[in-house]
Parts: sequence; structure tokens; C-alpha cells
Amino acid sequence: MIKFDFCVSNPAFNISEENNKAGTGGNTTLYKKATNHAFNLLKEEGCLVNITLKGIISDLLGKKYSKYQTHFINLMDDVDVWPYNTCYFMLQKIARSKEVKFKGGLASKLYKVKESQCFPFVYYSGSNNIMKGFSTTGKNKVIRKLPGKNNNNVVYDYTDLEVASGWKFAFNVMESKKSYYVTNEPIRGGTICYIPTDTKEEAEKLKLFVEKNHVFENYIKRTKLKYHAFGIRNIKRFDLSQIKDGTEVPLEWKLKQIHLREPKSLLNENEDNIFKVKTQGQVYTPKALVNKVLDDIEKVNPTAFSDPSYTFCDTMCGNGRFLCEILDRKLKNGIDPHTAVKTIYGVELDKDSVTECIDNLCNIAKQDFDKIKENIVNSDTFEYDFSFNSTFSYNNA
Repeated sequence: MIKFDFCVSNPAFNISEENNKAGTGGNTTLYKKATNHAFNLLKEEGCLVNITLKGIISDLLGKKYSKYQTHFINLMDDVDVWPYNTCYFMLQKIARSKEVKFKGGLASKLYKVKESQCFPFVYYSGSNNIMKGFSTTGKNKVIRKLPGKNNNNVVYDYTDLEVASGWKFAFNVMESKKSYYVTNEPIRGGTICYIPTDTKEEAEKLKLFVEKNHVFENYIKRTKLKYHAFGIRNIKRFDLSQIKDGTEVPLEWKLKQIHLREPKSLLNENEDNIFKVKTQGQVYTPKALVNKVLDDIEKVNPTAFSDPSYTFCDTMCGNGRFLCEILDRKLKNGIDPHTAVKTIYGVELDKDSVTECIDNLCNIAKQDFDKIKENIVNSDTFEYDFSFNSTFSYNNA
């Protein structure tokens, strides 16, 4: 197995249908698996840069990678280019010595991960028919369904289990404003969220804020969150007593005009192949986003693309969006083509994309290098041994 100075990719895209449990690569568990897979391919002091779901952030800050240095997490709400609720980060295999820097626009001020910084959030996930403890004779009445598409009122059920009561703002995960509900009764059910509060007044203020606050609405829109109230889960907690009509901007957020500035619109030149999106999760990264990511790498390590010894691997390289820009930057920094192509590696499941990637790299290098063909492999990234010994090479694919 070869180890690399840099691994960079869009993990959980371009993977086998067998591994692609979510159907479009949008599975948090799968993203974490792909991130861990790439991290294990790094040399000591190597760097991993990935575009991924925000679910990875808790691992970067306080779990799996907490002892390593995350240089930045870009929440991507300062640009409009990518249709997904994602972020990208730079993680280095060295001991953590400084705080993680959050980058972006509005989200860089609002988004928090630590429970102590956020509103308490309860999330029941699962279909109604698998919830345990319900019976027609149970002594504890609970809310099973909130108002929604098919019902105008709360539907109750009973359980033999003790379920906590207390004031709360509740809503369906598949939410509509119709489902927003303030109650002090026990609540439990298939896909229900709620935020417990000390008083009814606080619960009502939180509901009013979610319904009326334009800054919060803008945050939801920019971060591409699918559901509105669900965005309360990771925002910086604030004193609810300052909320009067719901439009007030919380003082704790300390927002400046720069944070409210509209996102910069970047070109997304992609035309997704729907079949490949569904079967392989294959979604190419826009060139403008690739360059934004590489610019941020260079800010952390100014020699990233000028040191001829640095090796780069894209573990899910598609048609070479990242690898082509990396090669181009190396050449522009005066590294000769033969040396540069020896440091570029990629693995890709889709054979047509492998062919396109090799052609693109050859066009940039302006020569038909056999080494490029050896270093771009047609294989499932989770199955390949990363030896690049021609066993899975393009010539034999």
C-alpha cells in the first residue's frame, strides 16, 4: 500500500451500488467510512481534504479525530455552487495544537456542535409501527403523531413505559408548519423532534422564532437544509426572553454585516447523469468548488503544489476534477511534467470516468504518459489495495 502526502476527494460519491446504501451517496455512515478509509492512506503529517456531510464534524472536533489537527471546516454557505448540505475540511496527521477554525458566512457564526452551546434536541427516528411499549391498556398517554398532511389534530397512543413530560416545542421530522406544536405532555413517536424548555412561554417563543425569523430562514436556505425547524439542532443557543415577535436577531450571535452578505454565486457546469447518480452516487464536483478547496489547502501549506515530492491521491476521482487542477498547479509552479504525473494517483469505480480522467490528465501534461495510465485505477475504492502495481490498471481493466 502506498501512503500519500495529500488525499483529497468527495467521499461516498462514485462508489459501488452495493456500498451505496442511500442511493445517492447521501449516507452519513458511509461518508464517515469513506473519510476513515482515506485518512488511513496518509503518511505521517499527511493531510486529508474532503467535501462531505456535516455529520463528520462531531468526529473532527470531539471523537475519532479529536487528537489530530483539523485546520479548518468550511461550511460552504458563503458560496452558491453546490446543491447539498455539505462542508469541506482539512485534517492533518499531526497532534492538535490549535483550535479548529470555522469558515463560511452566516453559518460560521451560528453553527455549533457541542451540546452545551446548543438548544437541547430530542430526535426519535423510526416508523410508527416499530416503536416499543405502545398498547391499548398502557397507563402513560403519549403523542404518537403531530398534526400534518393527513391529520389536523394530535393522534394519541398509550405506552407501558415511563415517558417524561414537560414543556417543549415539537415538530415532525418531515415537517410542515402545521406540525409545529407546543405541549407539556409526554411525547414519543416515529419521526418526531422536540426541544424541551422550562416554561410554556419559552416553548412558544421558540416556535415563533422558527416561524418568523428571517436570519434563521436565510441560514436554512444557505446551508441547503431540507427541513426548516430541524436546523435548530445545531445553532448557537440564545436567551429566549429577548424574542418578542420572532424577528429579533439574538444578541449572542454577534452578527456583522459581512455575515449577512449574500453568497457568491459560482459556476456549476455539471449535467448529472441521473442513472449514475442513482446507481453509483456519482456527482462530479464543480470546477469552481475544486479551486476553492485547493486555494484553502495552499493557505495552510503554501508549498502544497510547488514541492515536487508531494504526492496526491483522490480515492474517488471521477473524471479527475481534483487531480487535473492539482496537476495544472504543479506544472504552473515549474515542476516538469514527468515528475508531476508520478505524484498523481486516483481510484474510480466507473470505467468510462477512468478513461476520461486519464485523457484529461494527458491533455494537461501535453503528453501521453504511461505513468498516468498506471496511476489511475478502475476499482471500488473500498476493495483496492492501493499498491498501483498495474494489477487493476487502466490497461488491464
